[in-house]
Amino acid sequence: MMFFLTDSRSLAVRLTTAVIMISLLNACGGSSNRISKENDKLRRNNLQLDREVQKLRQIVKEQADQLASSDGPLVGAIAHRIALDRYSGGIDTNNDGHDDLIRLYVRTFDAQDRFVPTTGLATVQVASLTAESSVKLVAQKQYNSSQWNKAYRSGLTGTHYTLEIALPAEVVGALEQVTVKVQWTDLAGKNALSTQQAVRLQ
Repeated sequence: MMFFLTDSRSLAVRLTTAVIMISLLNACGGSSNRISKENDKLRRNNLQLDREVQKLRQIVKEQADQLASSDGPLVGAIAHRIALDRYSGGIDTNNDGHDDLIRLYVRTFDAQDRFVPTTGLATVQVASLTAESSVKLVAQKQYNSSQWNKAYRSGLTGTHYTLEIALPAEVVGALEQVTVKVQWTDLAGKNALSTQQAVRLQ
């Protein structure tokens, strides 16, 4: 009789152990399935991210190619004001002690007075006062839209459009001061702005 009870208990223990092992195996199997599903989801997300990155790279490449093939900034913002930067002035290009060129740093601003790149036409005029106190046009230069775009600069001296106008040989060394005027017009001809400044020459 004792023998039978002992065998029964042993059998019960073995059955309980088997049930526990099966449960553990099922749990492990479920965890493996969940991990596998999570891995699949992560792989799909990574593939989607890779596709998005490739699209963004293509967009950046196209924009870079477009910028490289252009002569200046592509954005034609609406300007509300133009001004000459403080570095504008006379330049002695041949080191003879007399300024023979005037270099202008033109900045264009939007309604919030922030610099904005623009597309348009520009006219530079240099004038002087005669002995009779009348204004005399000394030099004039036109910039078309392509030349204006090429004049765009961004560097140590700031972001601006660099315009240059040569002085006639007969006035080089003869004038101490001139008045420079820059007129800018958008391509539609609807927005015309101007600024002027006295420039001392040596």
